[in-house]
Amino acid sequence: AWERTKEKLLPVFKTRKSRCSQDDMLHGVCCLIASFHWTMGEPVKSLNWELITRKDFGAKPMNWTERLEFILLKPTQYHCFIQLDELFTEMKKQFYKYIAINHKKATH
Repeated sequence: AWERTKEKLLPVFKTRKSRCSQDDMLHGVCCLIASFHWTMGEPVKSLNWELITRKDFGAKPMNWTERLEFILLKPTQYHCFIQLDELFTEMKKQFYKYIAINHKKATH
């Protein structure tokens, strides 16, 4: 879902606009939070920020709470778009690492 949203937002910034759709960025944030839950094999039950930040996700990017808070403060800015894209890149790496570690534990 993020890849489609990213492709939609890239032309906005290529035309030198410094702001994008807040709805598109919030959709991206929700997709990232969903990926934390799905990696753990569970559905998203709440988007309550306090509950999400207290949860111990097995796979997550470094400093994800601070970085998402930065994005949520000004979601339409280019720097926030770049930060969200970096979070997705890091989440993919963490996901594969989490899967490899858990697969190794399951086979031993």
